[in-house]
Amino acid sequence: MPKGRIGISGPGTFFRVRLPEEGQEPRTEEERKLAAVADCKDQIVDELEKRHPQEGGNKNLEECWDAIIDAVGGYLGQAKNGLPPTEAERKKALSRIEKAAIKLEEEIASANRHVTVFLHRVMHRRGADLFEFKKQLEAITELTPMIEEVRQPKGRPDPYLEYLIRELLQIWIEAIGTGPGKTGTDHYKGGRTSPFYRWCNMIAEPVIGKNLPRDLVDTVIDLCKPDG
Repeated sequence: MPKGRIGISGPGTFFRVRLPEEGQEPRTEEERKLAAVADCKDQIVDELEKRHPQEGGNKNLEECWDAIIDAVGGYLGQAKNGLPPTEAERKKALSRIEKAAIKLEEEIASANRHVTVFLHRVMHRRGADLFEFKKQLEAITELTPMIEEVRQPKGRPDPYLEYLIRELLQIWIEAIGTGPGKTGTDHYKGGRTSPFYRWCNMIAEPVIGKNLPRDLVDTVIDLCKPDG
């Protein structure tokens, strides 16, 4: 495995798509996309090899290839589980939850004492505690001031795509020995793109059906000098 690789992370169970066993057909759309990337293996690996040929480097390139499939499989698995909400969607959902929590807190506070005792006993039999629940409910009724203190993912349409690019960046550096340059601007006929950007698109196009956003790649590599 290439050094310094990072993994896709997020809430919930992590799921990774894997290539079908040899001789088996892809069973899902995600497996089909991963198999389509595998069909381009020679082209993808050759691009790495020609940029940094080295003696006895085949093993390293095979490790890089395994890491590429691993990274793409991770992206497909996480994207299959659904993309995180945008900032606006998240705020709207949290606002509804906060209002519902406030209403529930008011209902519990205004309930007859006998109702409260009965509710406590019912919850206790199920392994819960009404008093602990009320404390936890208080945290939800004051979400707004706490939201700014909790780290939130960047508001991108597809943050998992950014994670994928970051993994490919680490693989590229491991194989090539140097970091890539930015994709550049369209001052030249046909536009200017870096070798890394073209290489990434060999991998991404079968997966997302189009080229990666240049500005997203430039943001990930955090460089300004063009290399192509």
